[in-house]
Amino acid sequence: MISVILQCQNQEVELARSLSALVAGAVEGLVSDVTVLDSGSDDDTMKVADAAGCHYYKAADIEAMSKSLRGEWVFLIEPGAKPLSGWIEGLGEHVSIADKSARFSPSRSYKLPFVKRVLSQKSSLEYGCIMPKREFVARAKTGASLADIAKGVKTIQLKCEIVPASYANA
Repeated sequence: MISVILQCQNQEVELARSLSALVAGAVEGLVSDVTVLDSGSDDDTMKVADAAGCHYYKAADIEAMSKSLRGEWVFLIEPGAKPLSGWIEGLGEHVSIADKSARFSPSRSYKLPFVKRVLSQKSSLEYGCIMPKREFVARAKTGASLADIAKGVKTIQLKCEIVPASYANA
């Protein structure tokens, strides 16, 4: 089972987009829980998280939150990112047979224009980050963002694809 974590700041629309894509994973029994870390939102991020049944924490509580995760794997994803069809099978297979961290493959169907691809600053969560819970807990420190935690993690690339949050906003 996988615990999903998203970190938001005034991203209620993007959060809803990602949560809707994760519903199928919960129905299939792959996603055990979803947590939203709020970095000081003043929009309806909390209401969206609550309506979706997510756990909700302030970003400063990341260490306490990390101890409450139910899954043996953690999937870090940016609000607005959307895993594409086949992600449940691909991710499920990975967590059942592998012990290495992973990232999704970039979507072949959704691409930014060339100039934006070249000039855009890449996030360490652009293609998500899946890691064993023990590694996440070891990296989760007060004041760290999910992007900081994912930075420098050695990963393999999964065959399943994701549309990064930056593409959805382009």
